[in-house]
Amino acid sequence: MIDKTSNRICYQDEDLSDDGCEVVKDDLILNPQITHLHLNVSTNNIGQDGAEIIAEGLQALKDLQILFFDISHNQIGKLGAKSIAESLQDCYKLQELTLQFQGGNRIGDIGLESLSELIRKQKCLDVVKIDLSYTNYISEIGMKSLINSLILHQDNLRELTLHLRNNSILDEGASYIGEQLSAFKKLQSFSISIKDNGIKNQGYFKLIEGIQSLQPTLLDLHISATFTKPSFQTLCNTIEKLNLKKLSLDLRMSCFNYAQLEQLSRTFQNLFGSLKQVIINLSENEFEDEGVLNLIKSLNYLNIFDIKINQNKLTNDGIVKMLKYITLNMNSLNSLKFEAIEEKTNIQDNFDRRKIYLEKLIQLNYFCLNLSQNRLFVSHNKLKTTVLLLCHRQIIWEEYFSYEERIFSNQIWRVRRLVAFDTNKIFK
Repeated sequence: MIDKTSNRICYQDEDLSDDGCEVVKDDLILNPQITHLHLNVSTNNIGQDGAEIIAEGLQALKDLQILFFDISHNQIGKLGAKSIAESLQDCYKLQELTLQFQGGNRIGDIGLESLSELIRKQKCLDVVKIDLSYTNYISEIGMKSLINSLILHQDNLRELTLHLRNNSILDEGASYIGEQLSAFKKLQSFSISIKDNGIKNQGYFKLIEGIQSLQPTLLDLHISATFTKPSFQTLCNTIEKLNLKKLSLDLRMSCFNYAQLEQLSRTFQNLFGSLKQVIINLSENEFEDEGVLNLIKSLNYLNIFDIKINQNKLTNDGIVKMLKYITLNMNSLNSLKFEAIEEKTNIQDNFDRRKIYLEKLIQLNYFCLNLSQNRLFVSHNKLKTTVLLLCHRQIIWEEYFSYEERIFSNQIWRVRRLVAFDTNKIFK
């Protein structure tokens, strides 16, 4: 049933079959007047027939202006994607379109051509977010079709997301994206994920060249890619030329070492005064304490900082030095997310000295710390409170937490939902 206050319909992970999609169709048909819809039917057993049933419901929504539709981790195929795309072609008021088809839907180039046709027929799109990651069998042919449809909205588009991980767009597809980016003169936010696509130097160089053409309007950039070392140097040079406020880099498993980290540190130093938020994933590389600490020092001007440095070559002392530097020197910081999980590291031993290094962090608007070898679940917290949970076969400071739900597994406490609490008690 639709939530009338938020216009949300959620049947995520409900073991929904094709026949079960009738209830989704009914929810949609009974609410033809809605203009904003968040529809989530991800992680079910929906095939082509189920997608066609949902499409019958979507066809009733002629006044949609904003659509978020997540049908990821199903098996709708190319014909299922076609049915969904055709059901939305008469929604001429669409301004924001988010389609999440990742994870096994196997829509292929034919299915992507149907989605491209949907985009071509729209009149006023200014936000488009497409996720086709993982086993959708997209090649450079489908990618060209999508980009060509997006170019028709070049005068309006201000946000564009293309997540294509684990497909086959190759150098040709990446190069085509880069060559066409210069057409988007009003683009303020660009997010692209292209790992595991068989892309080599040529594709990356063309893509980076296209990103550079987005200045001066581009303010928010997210890139997830496995850059070659020469192309990464070019990326760093390009980032320096942009007027970014927010930068997100996913560089996991890039086989990078100290030299690449130094390049990135120099780039961040040169962005002082403009960049306000950095989200960076450096996990599963070959970084050591000194390089990561120098990188953090180059970002001491940030307001929002989210860093993951799991499974590198970090030591206990190195991680503590990083936290100490953050607390004592990043004076503009109001939000921190710090994750450093090393297989051979026992961080718990260091937190007898936690007051010295963490006391200032309770003043942040948001703080999330994960140094565990186990799983960490946290919720977003309220202003001037802190979510802090260190799991290492036990909960530390558990008497200060108020829980809505608890589950136990192998004597490790896992928290699904965490109520905000006053952390001043912890550091007295």
